[in-house]
Amino acid sequence: MKKRMNSSKTIILKAAAAAIALVMTAASCGAVYFSEFYHAAHGAQAAMAGSDTVKVEKLGGGKGYLFDGPGEDRAFTFLQGGKVEEEAYAPLMMRIAQSGTDCFLISSPANFALFDRSEAVKVAEDHEYAEWYIGGHSLGGVAASMTAAEYDFMFSGIVLLGAYPAEEVPGKMRLLSIYGSEDGVLDMDSYKEGKKLWPKEADEVIIEGGSHAGFGDYGPQKGDGKPSMGSEEQIEKTADAITEWIGK
Repeated sequence: MKKRMNSSKTIILKAAAAAIALVMTAASCGAVYFSEFYHAAHGAQAAMAGSDTVKVEKLGGGKGYLFDGPGEDRAFTFLQGGKVEEEAYAPLMMRIAQSGTDCFLISSPANFALFDRSEAVKVAEDHEYAEWYIGGHSLGGVAASMTAAEYDFMFSGIVLLGAYPAEEVPGKMRLLSIYGSEDGVLDMDSYKEGKKLWPKEADEVIIEGGSHAGFGDYGPQKGDGKPSMGSEEQIEKTADAITEWIGK
């Protein structure tokens, strides 16, 4: 009997050791996965310096950046695409801010907006603007849709770039969806299905020749289509569309 008990203990200890090893392996793989990401290119890094009309300020706690332009009434908080350095969207934020809508570019843990959406809400709580909008690129758009659904009283509208909502967008909100015609990453079947979650007041813009990665300045993205324009042109078209839509 004593021998059986010792044998059982051995089995339990071996199982526990195997479980611990499995968890450690998964954690290690996760660390490797999130350590590899798309870095902001030179143009984006230059945009982080600001301009004569837009001042770039770092938010407290390293949670992101404020692109403070000439506007005072409207603000746009933006969530980065999955595994894309947030600074890659600086050129887009700069153009929108120059047109009169201040922008908050949120920094997410491990460059993954789904890990923490609270900062997008916190900046809206800590800064006074008459009107707030929220948006994001790719998985950042998914995270933005979840935030919009939960905090619909805060935001007047949502902007999705190469993305579709994960939850129903509240009916009182407006929605703007933009994607590139050459986007090879966006699942178009899921995108079309996601239209069922759009609010009644929704607009769609297709950028002819645009790609999935073209909304930011971080170079080509794996699995993407071949664009017929550079990211600078796509960012300009995107900023113009967003500015016009917000101003309606």
